[in-house]
Amino acid sequence: MKIAICISERDNVKEISNSLSSADYYVIIDSSAGVPPDKIYNSHSNENLGAEIFCSQLLISSGINKVVCRDCEPDAERLFKDAKIEVEKNYKPYLNILSSKITDKTKSLIQ
Repeated sequence: MKIAICISERDNVKEISNSLSSADYYVIIDSSAGVPPDKIYNSHSNENLGAEIFCSQLLISSGINKVVCRDCEPDAERLFKDAKIEVEKNYKPYLNILSSKITDKTKSLIQ
């Protein structure tokens, strides 16, 4: 399973971003590949018109199965639904992924 987690970072403090478009980058975790997490930087960060659509298309093209964020605009959520990608707004179980270590508990979330 390939999961994208929307991350905002200020003063070296990482948090789940409020929306797709407000994310500075997306951490991509691929539980099936056994490789370290990857990052996709958001070139549409904080743009107004259509930024959520561009961000969702970027994530869809990366082959994810699930996206974790605090909120997702309806148009972007429809794109994910059409692409059979789960949108997870209950982000709290994923907060420990923001640390540099991936624990056994974290692994159970992404498998």
